[in-house]
Amino acid sequence: MKRLAGMLITAMLVATMAWGQSTTSDETERSDWKFGGELDVLSYATKALYGSFFAGRDAWRGRAIVSRVNVPGFVIPDGFDKRRVDAYAIAVDRFFGAKRNNLEGFWVGPGIGVATSGRYRNTSTSTPRRRATVV
Repeated sequence: MKRLAGMLITAMLVATMAWGQSTTSDETERSDWKFGGELDVLSYATKALYGSFFAGRDAWRGRAIVSRVNVPGFVIPDGFDKRRVDAYAIAVDRFFGAKRNNLEGFWVGPGIGVATSGRYRNTSTSTPRRRATVV
């Protein structure tokens, strides 16, 4: 997971350097490609992770998302501890309105979870277990 997070951060830094902005306001012309990323700093305080990378053009945007959540102890069944869930998803967004080609305004973004991986530990054996699901 650390390797994936490092690769995501590197991709976002490279994309930031290659950032493209459209300078036209004519809706009939094609806009330039736009790239960006997002990291949630608050999740680091809770020992979690959230990051996404996007690329978009002409009112369409694709996103790749990765997140990690450490489940609070009060929702973990008795006999288990250290529950963690890793999730990976992709989404395609469509923008509407006058500034849609600038990827601004109202948007709808259906997505699909690509894979999830759960990790938990049985307190009686102290052995971590993994469970993976691919959608």
